[in-house]
Amino acid sequence: MRKAQLISLVTYGPAALLSVPWLQRLPPGKALAGLLAIHVLRVLALFAIPARRDGFPLSKAALTEIGAWRLAVA
Repeated sequence: MRKAQLISLVTYGPAALLSVPWLQRLPPGKALAGLLAIHVLRVLALFAIPARRDGFPLSKAALTEIGAWRLAVA
């Protein structure tokens, strides 16, 4: 899972910086902060599934909502 996350970050981060013109006008730190914030939220959603399986008290409705949100953002 970590390898897939790293590949996603390395692939989509620079691609987004090159494809979105308004990001090129921002300082690199601010541009990357916005992109990474979205990526971090997507990755955290991936950890909800194993957490529920391992006994974390997360309802099925909450898990479904997190999954739907993750797919909508992707």
